[in-house]
Amino acid sequence: MTPFSDILETRQNASKARLPALYADFRPLKQHNPEGYNANIKVWQSALSTAVQERVLSSNDSVLVLEVTTQLQNDVSTARWGRPLGLGSVVVFFRFVRESVDH
Repeated sequence: MTPFSDILETRQNASKARLPALYADFRPLKQHNPEGYNANIKVWQSALSTAVQERVLSSNDSVLVLEVTTQLQNDVSTARWGRPLGLGSVVVFFRFVRESVDH
């Protein structure tokens, strides 16, 4: 099975320079650097979608639903970067997109 870190690092726009930002709390970027904020969201969206499809996340039994639990935090954490502090923003973005599509 492919480790999540490999999936994340191979996403478009997931440069070595961006990786620390992906694991930082990037919520303030929404106001100060919306392009950077959106780039981080897109990288996470792509990586999480791929991880769900490839059944990499131990917290997920479904390829249609991303289960947001503490286990998800553990699954996407790395020794080098730690826990992704901005993951909540990604989840809120997913929810907004879903609600926009549903309505």
